[in-house]
Amino acid sequence: MNEQEDSGQEDPMEAVKNMLEKAQAEGREYLDEEEQERANALKSKLLKQVGGAQTPKDILANLRAERGKLEKNLKSLLSEDLEAVGRQCKRRPVLKTLAQRSLQIKAKSARRKALKRARSAKTNHQKKQRNVKSNAGERARAPQDGASGMPRETK
Repeated sequence: MNEQEDSGQEDPMEAVKNMLEKAQAEGREYLDEEEQERANALKSKLLKQVGGAQTPKDILANLRAERGKLEKNLKSLLSEDLEAVGRQCKRRPVLKTLAQRSLQIKAKSARRKALKRARSAKTNHQKKQRNVKSNAGERARAPQDGASGMPRETK
C-alpha cells in the first residue's frame, strides 16, 4: 500500500481525477462550485509539495517582506549618508554653506506656504462674514409677523 493511503490521505492529483471522472459519469462536463474549490485547493497543495508555482497569498507575503527589508536598508543608508554629510560639513566650509543654503531654501518655502494658507484662511473668513451680514440684512428686510419673528407669508 501507498504511504498516503495508510495515513488516510489520498494523492491530490488522484483526488482531482476522481472528482472529474465522477462528474463525467453523472453526465456533467464541469465540476460544481464546491468540487471546483476543493480541486483548486488540492492543486495548490500539490504545487506546494512539488515546489512549483506559489499561491498569490504567498507571493504577496514575500513581496511585503522584501519591501520591509528594502525600506530598512534605505533608512539605514540615508542615516549613514546624513551622518557623513554632517562630518564633511564640519571639515569643509563649502559643504557647510551648501547645507545651510538648502535649509534656508526649505525654510523660505515653508514660510511662503504658511503665508499662502493664512491669506486663504483670511479671505475665506471674510467671505463667511459677508455671507452672514447679507443673510442678516435679508432677514431684517423681510416683513415680520408680529411677535413670532417669522417672516409673513405674502399672497
